Amino acid sequence: MAAISPAEELEILQLIGDSQTTNYLAAAGMTILVFEHIATFPQERKYVWKSRISLWSLLYVWIRYSTLAIMA
Repeated sequence: MAAISPAEELEILQLIGDSQTTNYLAAAGMTILVFEHIATFPQERKYVWKSRISLWSLLYVWIRYSTLAIMA
């Protein structure tokens, strides 16, 4: 088994740090998305769920909840 050079070790540590940063940013984005869904649900219920079904309401629901499903 070959030894890891100091440059390779530094690169691995940098990749681990970048991976942690990516995970933190994804968690922050998901938190904001869920908060926004909860905060605007009363308006959504009033204007989307209690109105007639239309192309625009279906498109709204599709975009809103597919984004949440993709992020999860």
